[in-house]
Amino acid sequence: MKNIFFISILSLISCNQSHYLLPKVITLNGIDQYHKVENQQDILRNKDSVTLSAWIYPKSMTGHDIISISANDLEVANTSRAGLRVDADGRLMVLARTVDKQEPKLYTFTKLPKITQLNTWHHIACVIDYSRNQVRFYYNGKEVERDQTPIMFEPNKTPDSPSPLIAIGSEDDGKAAFFNGKITKVLVKPTIYPASAIHRLFLDRPKTE
Repeated sequence: MKNIFFISILSLISCNQSHYLLPKVITLNGIDQYHKVENQQDILRNKDSVTLSAWIYPKSMTGHDIISISANDLEVANTSRAGLRVDADGRLMVLARTVDKQEPKLYTFTKLPKITQLNTWHHIACVIDYSRNQVRFYYNGKEVERDQTPIMFEPNKTPDSPSPLIAIGSEDDGKAAFFNGKITKVLVKPTIYPASAIHRLFLDRPKTE
């Protein structure tokens, strides 16, 4: 049975329909633990953009999801409407779509730098602009180059349907791609953060080193 970390909404989570914030540190074992996000099913409902951000402290590098927000398709539960992942080679990866079915889907990666240093804090972020067919990556407060994957979202806005599954530290259905290490200061907000705002998130370092 999966070990799910349910964290008190009143004490640890700032939740409303406009954003999701997990400010405290969670520690995950990379085997079967993840944090299931509750009461945020509408966060990417009928939206044209989203910013995903987190501080991560990896203990191993095997390929793992940091933030996963599902499409409204329970038959294929691990198809993300928006997701931020660290691949096995240390590149950041975005998974995104604006339809509820599995296709079409978009995967795009960073080129450099690659996250290879373990047991230290790294700040990662991405901005997905469905309306303009753009994805931007940020590492430790600075924008980094992505691969040449063509980006085409059709339609240019997420559907008017909820995202029934949202997870931190695994695929959105909590079945694979488990993160091994610590995650904190997770932000999901359906708007476009400029580079200056991403840099401010980077300056807000975790208190636990």
